[in-house]
Amino acid sequence: MGLTLQFLIGDKRQIIGFVKDEDFDGLERIEDLGIADFSFHLIPNDLNLLVNAASEVAGLQKFGLREHLDFQEFYFDAEDRGACFVNPRIKELFSMFNPDQAVDISKTWVKKMEKEHNEEIGVNDDIVESVRQLILLSKNSVAKNIDLVHLWFG
Repeated sequence: MGLTLQFLIGDKRQIIGFVKDEDFDGLERIEDLGIADFSFHLIPNDLNLLVNAASEVAGLQKFGLREHLDFQEFYFDAEDRGACFVNPRIKELFSMFNPDQAVDISKTWVKKMEKEHNEEIGVNDDIVESVRQLILLSKNSVAKNIDLVHLWFG
């Protein structure tokens, strides 16, 4: 199994607790609120490039994901798994887009990954769908005023 990289919405304390306790049933129950799955041969820095691409497409000063993850209070970090509360700036960024703009963000993101990894990656349906899901998840998170959490399993 490769690296699992996901975003979920819900109560940050609960989600982080589920990850800490390896409570996969608990995580599955809250997935109904929404999930954006980026588990397709990515490394964590690729998500930093995704946020950088979205900020660029939005016409904002470029920023990344890493500096918007809470590693001070609402997080759990272990060798094989972790979860961090995501600063609301990220969900506000992605909620600015309509789902059709996932293609534009994906194209910009893939160009950044290709440059970073010095290899041809190409935009595919999995990439576009994951970005679309993050847009929808962010819109839902903003509308319901609920937390966005990033989690990973290795």
